[in-house]
Amino acid sequence: MTSTPTPSADSSGAIRLRMWPAILIAIAQWIALTVPGWIAQGTMVQFMAMVFGPILAALSIIVWWLFASRAPRRDRWIVLAIIVIGGLVTTLLSHKSVPMVMVLFGLPIVTTLWAAWLAA
Repeated sequence: MTSTPTPSADSSGAIRLRMWPAILIAIAQWIALTVPGWIAQGTMVQFMAMVFGPILAALSIIVWWLFASRAPRRDRWIVLAIIVIGGLVTTLLSHKSVPMVMVLFGLPIVTTLWAAWLAA
């Protein structure tokens, strides 16, 4: 009886992650951040997109990572713990005015770099 590799494994036996959701989430995040600035610059629509776009994208990528990425269970929880601890340490060590800046500018960069790193 021969075993056939599963569709999620490559020839070396390593598990391939399902990357398209993370890439689409990162693209959608940047669209949500830039398009309202072109259409409704300086309005509440742009502000809401700047605030909630990165938050929803980060939550979506975390949900994808935990439930649909095909990563081993141990890796999923270790990476989630590292992200949470890193965010908490950064927030505790930063100036009290910085957390909003981290949401507006840091979170989109972090989620995009995470998706790009996983895709590489």
